[in-house]
Amino acid sequence: PQDSTLPGREAFRDDSSAPENSIAVLPFRDLSPGRDQEYLGEGMSEEIINNLVKIEGLKVTARTSSFAVARRELDIREIGKMLGVAHILEGSVRKDNTRIRITAQLVNAMDGFHEFSESFTREIQDIFMIQEELSIRIVQMLKDKFDIGPDKDRLSTYRTDNLDAYDLYLKGQYELNQGTHQSVQKAIQIFGELIRMAPDYALAHAALSRCYLVQGVFEMEDKDVAYARMEAAVNRAMELDPELAEIQAAKNLSEFWKSGWNLGKYYQIITRAMAANPGSAELRMFYAMYHLISGRTDEALMEIQLAYRLDPLSMPIRLRLVRTLYCRGEFEKALEYCNAILEDNPGFIPARGSKAWILALSGDYRQALDEFQGLPERTMVEDYKYSGLAYVHTRTGKPAMAYQYIEKIRERTGKGELKTPDYHFAVIYKAMNKEEDMFRHLEAGIKNRDFNLLFLKSDPLFKEYHSDPRFIRLVKHMFSGGQEGKFIVLQTDTHEQFELNLSHLYYIAAEDNYSRIFLLEDKTLREKLLRITLKGIQQQIEDPDIVRCHRSYMINLAMPFEIKGDASGYFLTSKDFKGKIPISRSRGKQVTASLRERQV
Repeated sequence: PQDSTLPGREAFRDDSSAPENSIAVLPFRDLSPGRDQEYLGEGMSEEIINNLVKIEGLKVTARTSSFAVARRELDIREIGKMLGVAHILEGSVRKDNTRIRITAQLVNAMDGFHEFSESFTREIQDIFMIQEELSIRIVQMLKDKFDIGPDKDRLSTYRTDNLDAYDLYLKGQYELNQGTHQSVQKAIQIFGELIRMAPDYALAHAALSRCYLVQGVFEMEDKDVAYARMEAAVNRAMELDPELAEIQAAKNLSEFWKSGWNLGKYYQIITRAMAANPGSAELRMFYAMYHLISGRTDEALMEIQLAYRLDPLSMPIRLRLVRTLYCRGEFEKALEYCNAILEDNPGFIPARGSKAWILALSGDYRQALDEFQGLPERTMVEDYKYSGLAYVHTRTGKPAMAYQYIEKIRERTGKGELKTPDYHFAVIYKAMNKEEDMFRHLEAGIKNRDFNLLFLKSDPLFKEYHSDPRFIRLVKHMFSGGQEGKFIVLQTDTHEQFELNLSHLYYIAAEDNYSRIFLLEDKTLREKLLRITLKGIQQQIEDPDIVRCHRSYMINLAMPFEIKGDASGYFLTSKDFKGKIPISRSRGKQVTASLRERQV
């Protein structure tokens, strides 16, 4: 694959990398007498970040990086270099009985001089007003400097009028963001208490659904149980406030997991949310995952690079960058970034598991064996350890040793500790060249919605099978949702992005440097002219149903074409359009056979 041009970690320490319209918001320090309001300071900062990322043209460092770097007790100028921003907002909160004092300073990260300072001393019940006022004040100042404008309606931070409820909401979000089994369970308890206090607080139900989603995806709880609870929480949130963007996203994510990987819905979620929050590193990461799931590793790399630049210290983003490089076969660079993660957090188990697999696919079996053996048991990576050890032993000519790890996986499955073992079995049988067993487990894993198989189209372990008809049939109906599940985004020569539902696509006709796309929507044939050649479209569509039948035409084999002509020359007609589509002689046999197979 083409080599990626990724910035090294030092790139984020160069003054030239800090555009003027960029800012990081550090967590507000807790100066309360009891030092027990840390969550309030973090909540204040997070609300301001949430408001600032909605401003188009403003680069805002994500919460994870700005909060992580703040704990290092560095000079403001060092923080600015590390995060690649020109301005830093810092502040403090001090709660004393019923009053709260909030101080905020905007500092120039290049020279350390203050650009403005504001202080608010109010009754605690006015905290929502303070957040909104401070956000608008900051953005107004930035507008004056950089000609970017705040939209007061979009900056509104009001969520609930119940201060105690808001207090619990911040505590719950704080725990959920920690990402451990224990913290997720604690977040569930907090949101449960919050809902008992304020049963009509819609965001609390949406946050609770996210907790259950995490539990289900990572099998912290029985998936069916977790997803049922997730769906109930989302439905209640929709009843209370269906227009709220966070709740719409929660609803669609719930549908994606509950209804069986509806990739079209996933695309709609992410693009809609990104339009409302263009500076969100997390959404960029989710968009990169969408491309990786779809098998488009170039687009995935581009999006994860953007997320990484916005949030260079986020562990999930850094890990996803490693995964993307791994999927592209750029093992040396993936290992470099993986080692950087482990330098900062040597005990980060997912990164240790990733490193082991990178080494294995690089052919460094000796070191890979050491890494797999060092992975702890009774953790999220236990099964990757077993399948990895079986893979390495098989590759090094010791297949008999692999069977003990197959038995370990079976034992965990029998005890109910592992609900979806098929990916791991498929990896092992692939190493053993037992293709029939491999495909059997891949098929079972897709049927059981094994999370590991979401990225099957990009997984380098199975890359050699991408042109295998068995693999093509397997992934063809991998994502549910019928017509909603086959979205791609075409990039035109004019840099326009066109969202194309492949299930609506009828055919494409070339017109010089343009292509005319014909779509069947609501039983009506519609057309769209794009500045892109037919070859350019063909390079972007990877779907076995969309084929070139002539130098000037591409067709969707799933559409009801009628085959006319004979061996001396075939063409296609349909009741849905007038005219006919020619089939070139070189493609005639293959295209007509494929159409007849579909029409049986």
